[in-house]
Amino acid sequence: MADRTECIQALEEVMRRIGRQYRQRLAADTITLGQFAILRSLAQEGPMAMGEVAHNLGVSLAGATGLIDRLVHADMVKRYRSDADRRVVWVDLSERGSREYERLQEERGKYFERIFSSLDDDRVAQLLDILRVIDEGLEKDHDDLPTADPSLP
Repeated sequence: MADRTECIQALEEVMRRIGRQYRQRLAADTITLGQFAILRSLAQEGPMAMGEVAHNLGVSLAGATGLIDRLVHADMVKRYRSDADRRVVWVDLSERGSREYERLQEERGKYFERIFSSLDDDRVAQLLDILRVIDEGLEKDHDDLPTADPSLP
């Protein structure tokens, strides 16, 4: 059996290949992972202010604006100003964006079904349990991060 370090490195490589292949499939659809993340957020959460989109993606407002611009140009997202505060810009899925998101979700489901096809139900459940433990550890690590001082620029 390989030592822990070798196993972790092998896991990293497998995850990298899975991610690369998934990004390549999205690229064939001419949509980026970031754009897909926006479509997913809007489909699940509904209309959002631009600042909320940026926060959810963990990117700057300028970065989110660039992604949204391309989605607006592709007629997948609509953008509008708040009636209550004209400085606030909201975004929402267009009809085309909703259809495209549903199509991409279906493709995504097929992709992951193929990835896990070599595993029986018990192994899939074991993998899920392991990934949940890792996710809990990520949350704990995130909770331990220092928070930014709001008084700093």
